[in-house]
This record gives sequence, C-alpha cells and structure tokens, in this order.
Amino acid sequence: TNTDKNVYCATDNMPMELWALLLGGYSRSAESMRDRFLQVFKDISEENETSYDELIVNLVKDIGYSSDTLKQALERASKFMSKWAILFGHNSLKDSCFNMIAIEQVSIKASKVLEDSKQGAFQEKSTRYMDFSGDSISEYANDPGGRTLLEEAMKVYDEVKIGLVEYYKTKINRDDFKTENAWIRTCNAKTFDDARYLLPTSIKTSLGVTMTTRETERWVSKLLSHSMKEIRDLGEAIKEECVKITPSLIKHVLSNNFLNRNASKFVDNLSEFDSTINKISGQDELGVALLGTSDIENEVAHALIISSGLWDEDHLLSTIKGNTLDEFYKLILGDRRDHDDFPQETAVGMLHFNILCDIGAFRDIQRHRVGTQIVEKWNAFRGYAIPNVFEDESLSELKTKYISILDKVSEFNKTITNSGNSDSEYYLLLGHNVRFTYYCDFRQFAYLVELRSGESGHYSYRKIAQDMFKEFENRFPTLSKYIRVNMSGYSDRSKAEEKIEEKIQKNLAEKTPLVKPDNVSIEKMKNEIK
Repeated sequence: TNTDKNVYCATDNMPMELWALLLGGYSRSAESMRDRFLQVFKDISEENETSYDELIVNLVKDIGYSSDTLKQALERASKFMSKWAILFGHNSLKDSCFNMIAIEQVSIKASKVLEDSKQGAFQEKSTRYMDFSGDSISEYANDPGGRTLLEEAMKVYDEVKIGLVEYYKTKINRDDFKTENAWIRTCNAKTFDDARYLLPTSIKTSLGVTMTTRETERWVSKLLSHSMKEIRDLGEAIKEECVKITPSLIKHVLSNNFLNRNASKFVDNLSEFDSTINKISGQDELGVALLGTSDIENEVAHALIISSGLWDEDHLLSTIKGNTLDEFYKLILGDRRDHDDFPQETAVGMLHFNILCDIGAFRDIQRHRVGTQIVEKWNAFRGYAIPNVFEDESLSELKTKYISILDKVSEFNKTITNSGNSDSEYYLLLGHNVRFTYYCDFRQFAYLVELRSGESGHYSYRKIAQDMFKEFENRFPTLSKYIRVNMSGYSDRSKAEEKIEEKIQKNLAEKTPLVKPDNVSIEKMKNEIK
C-alpha cells in the first residue's frame, strides 16, 4: 500500500503463501519485507538468466495469478512452506495464510459439526429470517421411512408458517408501525421464530467459513475422521479446494481415528466399563443449571489488580474482600459504556453450566465457541419444545398437527438411535431438545448473557441467557451487578424492524455513485518499485 513508510499492508494481489513466506522471513532475516519481496524476483531473474527490470515490468503489466513470474514466486514460497512448516514443524507460518470457503447444500446437522472450531469465523443461513419451504432434505438422510416423516414435517412447516403469519397480522397492530414494510417483516419474523421448530435437522443450509491454514488442517482432519459419511465427504471436498489455494500446507492432512469419539474403544465398550449404567429413557427438566465454579469474584478482582500496576496484590485483595468488594468493582467497572467489552483481564475463572434446550436454540448458543461445549448425541429421548404461541386456543388445530409430527419423528428416532445407526441425528426436528455442557470464563459468560438476552433475540435462547444470569447472580451477587442483562419478556421485534426500515430508506435517499480512484500508470508503478 506504500513504498516509503514503516507501516504498510499487502494488497489483494498478494498470494497468501507468498505472504506467509515474507512474514516468516522476519525471524531469519534483517532485511525489510519489501526487500525480501523484491529478492524473490531477483532470484528468479538470475535462475532464468533474464533481465530483472524486464521481469518486474512484465509482472506489473500482468499482476494477476496468470503471470508466469508470479507462478514461479509461488512455487518458491510453496517449497519454503513445505520445508519449514511441514518438515521442520514451524506451524506458526500457517497462521499467516487464510482459507475462505463457501459450503452449500449441506444438512443443518452437518453445519453444526462444521462450525465446531474456536478459531474459525462462520456465517450460516438463518432459520429466523429465511423461508426454508423450497429447500430439500439431505440425500444422506436416505432411510425411506425416515424421509417420509421429514417430508411430512416440511408440509406441516408450510401450514404453520401460512397460519401463523395471518395470526400475527391480527395480533400485531398495523397502526403501531410507521411503515407497511416494518409491520410485515415483524409478522414474518415472529412466524419464522415459531415455525423453525418444525425444520428437520437434515434440511439443507449454506455457510461460509474463514480460518487460518493451521486451524484448517486441524479442522479438516477432524472432519475426515467423523462417523457420518456426509461429514467425511465434506472434509474431502474442502481439502480438495483448499489445496488449490495453499497446496504446500493442506495436502498432507489425513484422518485421525483417535478424533472419532463415536468409534473409540470407550464408547464401544461403555457397558463393560460400568455394567450398572443405563441409557437415557426420559426427558430431563428444560433449563440451565450452574454445576461448578471457581471463586470468580475474587479471581476477577485479583486479575484487575495485577494489570493495574506494581501493587502487593495479596494485601490489596485481602483488603477489598467483604463489604468493600462492591466498591472496588464500582471503581474499576462502573464507568463501562454501552459498547465497551469487559476488560481482557476479566477472562479468568471457570463456570460450568448444564443446559437442556431445543436444537434451534442450541444452534445460536453454539456460536459462542470461545468457551468449551460438550454436546450429547442429538436424540429424541430428551423430548421436544412447543412454541408458546400454540397456547392460543385459536391455533389448536395447528398445535395438534405440530405435536403429532413431533411424536412420529420422535418414535422413529428412538428406534434407530437404539439400533446404533450413525445417521440417527438426521431424523429429528429443530424442536427436539439437546443436552450440552458449557465451560467458560467470566468475560465470555458476560458477553453471551448480554448479547443473547437482547429483546430482539429468539425467546428460546433469550431464556437460556436469562437463566444463566440468574444462576450466576445467586452465586456471585456482587459481580453480577455489572452484567447488563435484559430480563424483559419476548418483544414483537417492532423496534428492531422499524430501525431496519429507517436505515433502508435513509440509504435509498442518500444513494451516491461510487468514487473510483484515478488510474495509476504502469510507468508510475514501475518507478515506485525501482
């Protein structure tokens, strides 16, 4: 981005493996990155016995990946990365490359396995804003009887969707909205919030992934080792495409049977390990339980003291314990603004929650991957949730259809789960419950609670966030005062939709043409490079 300052960025024209090569040079060369970049092409000109100036001019004229010179530079980078990252184990070089992957037409079940990475960034098709009526069930859910039930569930999904949007139009007052569009979007949003409980876990969705190459290696190895064929096939497909971008780093990735917990010796022989153990047969109580904690309030205080300067933290901590602890937190955290994160120092301690909720809500909570989530195999034995809207007597017919299809799918799933079918998780609906345990530090806990308790959130995960806060508040009343939880009831999303509509109208009113930068001449670029 510049040639005369000590801070500069690589542009989109910089291939990632070449960038990683240049970045790795910082640990083994006193030269600047610019000099090392040019040295790559000087070496190429010497090897080819061609003019360096001519080579650079040709490169500038054809900066795309089709350039023979750039291809040679990439080959040099690839060899370097293979040597240092693969043979000598300098894996930090892989953190300088990124993989940007689009994965489409995969099951919702598969998407949750794909998104199980703390370092990956994911965006997935939303069940709250998108109509899944036209989407098909994954071909991997190939049991004839199971597919028939899932197709029936999609028909009920359509019926419920049509019935509820009309229901909400009678319940939500049009006159309370400034525009027709905001009113319609609010009715649609509330409809999707309820109808999504009927979506099969095998319905197809799409997602995008961004992650470093080092994490991609671990991630793909885990996918290749999974017990479900769809996941293994996706692992192979992802590997095949990533090799085209970072060939020297991804091509060595293999499956690892140790990572396949479903095929582990412990799982296969669990009954031999403990002959008294029984498989689950009934639903536990929905909700949240705080099972274990460390001394969060004092650990957070201790961390804040250490980061504040050269203090005798043990003496100061003993001083602030008790009645003055609240005053200490007020001094340190009291001026936190609306959009301020909790300080990095508060990412200490450990909270352990046990959560049972519907799969739809789990999909949203699962996105908080900074903590550690241990998820039970999805099954129908945990029961299912019924949307609150069906308490209205005018919707009794839809409620009957809802319960009927959930019951049918439940019985089918229980049968194939007990038979040991590795694909049993395809034959569930998002309304079925899932049990998981969640470990996190205080900072991540506060972030989750504040984000997921927001009034425009889905009521199922809002309740989880609110219940998590209540559990925390009972144990740590002093520190809980500084968490901005929203304990209000479920809103009609009217405020959120009104804001969206205002932004849309403002954008249309202020529409301006894009400003294009002046064309930079080849001669000017050539002189700058020289």
